[in-house]
Amino acid sequence: MEWTEGIRLWKDYLKMCIDLKCDMNDRTVIFTNNLKLEHDRTVRKYNNIKSQNAIKNFEEAVERYKHLEFEDEEHDFMIIAPKTQEELYEEGRVLHHCVGSYAKSVAEGRSTILFIRSKAKPTSPLCTVEVANGRLVQARTKYNNAAYTVPGVKKFMQAWAKEKKIILTTR
Repeated sequence: MEWTEGIRLWKDYLKMCIDLKCDMNDRTVIFTNNLKLEHDRTVRKYNNIKSQNAIKNFEEAVERYKHLEFEDEEHDFMIIAPKTQEELYEEGRVLHHCVGSYAKSVAEGRSTILFIRSKAKPTSPLCTVEVANGRLVQARTKYNNAAYTVPGVKKFMQAWAKEKKIILTTR
């Protein structure tokens, strides 16, 4: 390999080693006999650990806001929290909006994402809600349209907001 590629590979490898808390005083970590082989091994380990942490962080973050879930007798809807990152991606795919890209933000505690579902079809995406600091940030349905365009959703969200002390906006 060319020396510039070798330097890029080594720099990337060392960054991952630091992130993985490898012993950077160990000369065999820093000066490996086969940089390409060690880089590739480290990438696999790094990605595996990071994805496991991301899954755990996502699940822990969602657990902290499950109290925002809601269902009542008066309305045909319910609000639920996503259980997995895959559910978040699927929500965005089905509704043709970008909520799937929020997984990292949820895992880091920067976004609170909830799903509005019809009680008749509890597994089918209908609307997606984002809340921050006790305030509705956005509520979207298919193709990023306002959730309030779905008949009955506005009254349902008002009941939810009252119960959970969420400040609604007109979005």
